[in-house]
Amino acid sequence: MDCDPEVFASIPSCVGDSARRRPEADALVYLQALPSAIARSSAGALQRWTYREIWRAARAIARALLLRSPRAGDVKRRVGVMIDEGPLLPIVELAVLLAEMVIIP
Repeated sequence: MDCDPEVFASIPSCVGDSARRRPEADALVYLQALPSAIARSSAGALQRWTYREIWRAARAIARALLLRSPRAGDVKRRVGVMIDEGPLLPIVELAVLLAEMVIIP
């Protein structure tokens, strides 16, 4: 992904452009560690997400966040998201940015 800060104003605009230009390209490759009993025969399981897949998933999550949050302009506009580390974490972070909300780790 080429995210030149002079061209793209935000991470979502960069990812969205990549999803339009190269929808089937790998955007996220995640190696999931396996329990030790299984790991003896394999290093882990690869999960691959294309730009199209992460863009669609992030947009759907962003819509859900907006539907569950109070009205725009409300000082109490806060939504909490609890998620384990893994391949969905960067997708949820992208969704939060798409919804124009703030990420506080």
